[in-house]
This record gives sequence, structure tokens and C-alpha cells, in this order.
Amino acid sequence: MAGYIFSLNNMESLNKSILHGIYSTIMNIPTNHIWKQNHEGTFGDYITMTEGDNVYFFHERKIYGIGELININGDCKFLNFPNADSPIIYQFKNLKKSMLLDDSKEDLNKRMLCTFKGAPHFFQNGVDMDEILASNPDRFRMLR
Repeated sequence: MAGYIFSLNNMESLNKSILHGIYSTIMNIPTNHIWKQNHEGTFGDYITMTEGDNVYFFHERKIYGIGELININGDCKFLNFPNADSPIIYQFKNLKKSMLLDDSKEDLNKRMLCTFKGAPHFFQNGVDMDEILASNPDRFRMLR
């Protein structure tokens, strides 16, 4: 079982993700329309996600809960729209009907998403990352 840490921009995005059970990384299109190494790494992370993997919600040095990836229609990760893995700039009005996340044109930069449930639940007050790491340092490994 793998674990993924999701770093969130703000508390609003944290609350929205937890409420809907969906997380997506913002991936801006490079000016040369070629994915960079960090983009490829993000796609690689999503592709390797499997049902039962843990996800941790991180904001301003605090963890706000643990989730578990769940399958919906046979998988726990999805392209947000057809060809979302291509570094092409699309028009929101042309894709809105085929997008999974379609609240605004900013969702065009959410190329992949994953689905999760609380395992066991989420916290209103985050736990400091230093306290978590100090709790059992032999059990933590950094991959990237």
C-alpha cells in the first residue's frame, strides 16, 4: 500500500476536496506545450494509485486527515476530460460537458483526479508535521 501527500493551496480547497471526496492537482500548461519532468512525475503518481492507498492532506506544515483511495466505476483515478494528459490549451466552453470537474475554467488545469473517503476521518485542527515525523521516525521514508 502506497501513501500520497496532497499539498493544498488553502483551507477552502481542503474543505472542498474533503466534502466531495475528490482531489486534483493543478497542472499549468508549459509555454512550449511539452510536459516537464515535474508534470510527468505527477501523471506517474496518479497512474500508479490503487484502491486502498492512503492519502494525506497537507497545508501550512499541518496534516488535516487521512483518506483512502476508493474505486468508482472500476478505478480510483481518472482523466478530468478526454486527452487531459496532452499539454494542449483547451477552451472551457468546448469541454465543459465532458469534464468531471467543471465548476470553472480553472478546472481545465486539473488534468487528473482521484477519489477517496476518510480513513478514519479528517480534522478541523491540523496536526503539526514535525510531531508526526517525530512520533515514529523509523517508519517514514522520503521517495521524492
